[in-house]
Amino acid sequence: MPLRHFAAAALGCAMVLSATATSAEAASPTPTRATAAQVCTPGGPVSVIKGTNVTMRDAPGGRWVGTAQNGDCVHWYASTSGPSTACPDGRVSHVWHDVLNYRILVRGWVSDCFF
Repeated sequence: MPLRHFAAAALGCAMVLSATATSAEAASPTPTRATAAQVCTPGGPVSVIKGTNVTMRDAPGGRWVGTAQNGDCVHWYASTSGPSTACPDGRVSHVWHDVLNYRILVRGWVSDCFF
């Protein structure tokens, strides 16, 4: 099962393709504005990244696995303590969040500075 279809199934999203869709359209469906707005409504396990070129890591303070952008919607799984991070607003945080970025379909750890 392709990753995009697996992620949609895992997130409980329905994927509907029209009978006239080309194979290229079927291979890379784009969410409608209504779907994106529903997925991006913060609250519960859904949050929005606040920052540009935010590094996602394989563990708190670990290796790079992806880059989140301002406004990316993420599904939160867990939080833990880790290496301290100097935040853009001047505070220091040692809290890290395990999240799945809906836009790039990457799961990784992001500093609390960017929520």
